[in-house]
Amino acid sequence: MKFLSHFRFSKSQRSGIFFLILIVVGIQFLTVGWGVFKIERSISAKKVSIVTENNVEQKFQHYKFNPNYLTDFKGYSLGLSTEEINALFEYREAGDFVNSSLEFQKVTGVSDSLLKTIDPYFKFPEFKTLPQKTIIKKHFEEADVNLANPKDFENVYGIGEKLGLRIVKYRDLLGGFYFKDQLNEVYGLDEATVKQVWKLFDIKKLPNFKKLDVNQATVKELNNLPYIDWELAKKIVSYRSAHLKINSIDELTKIEDFPSDKLNRIIFGS
Repeated sequence: MKFLSHFRFSKSQRSGIFFLILIVVGIQFLTVGWGVFKIERSISAKKVSIVTENNVEQKFQHYKFNPNYLTDFKGYSLGLSTEEINALFEYREAGDFVNSSLEFQKVTGVSDSLLKTIDPYFKFPEFKTLPQKTIIKKHFEEADVNLANPKDFENVYGIGEKLGLRIVKYRDLLGGFYFKDQLNEVYGLDEATVKQVWKLFDIKKLPNFKKLDVNQATVKELNNLPYIDWELAKKIVSYRSAHLKINSIDELTKIEDFPSDKLNRIIFGS
């Protein structure tokens, strides 16, 4: 009687067993590898966290900043969440400012422990610690924006010496603010700061402009008007010469490069 060995396989059977072993070994490698990857990933995350905390300590150790102008990157570095940062951004977009660390916490909702950590890095302008009613000077009439001096404008959060001077210079160039949105034309004033200005000031007395006859004015006289530069002044005179007379102020809008969106300003200022 002939017995067959259980350990003798055909060529195809040996090939199948070989590939089966490869698959089993491969699965084992993947299982072990994934476990190692998770461990390394966890360690890496802890290292990043440690590095981030060290960076915060080093980066802000000798540098104080106004938290009203917090950026995404600085907020994350300090440990604020996305929701806390967005809450501050929304508060600022509404034209409001935080004046103290406690107000910062109220707006953002940061924890007491985090506030205690980041509070030493906050720097608020000194004048904002005063009640708003006490910072309006008595020497200008009813907080009139057309009568205020550069120092008066410094009472507005976000306006320093240079911006205060720039507002007054631009106001003098215009001959006075006739429309509130003319303040937006001052270089360096953002929308939020402009809103703060109108919380303390108003246009109480409209400026008294000296009218200029557009049919008699020279290029130089036209160039002295706000919103009209030398090139535009020459085009106005050329148009007037070609048509003998400008019959209405609206006719100026036919002239190339004329600022039609500022026509109402030119009417009152001409």
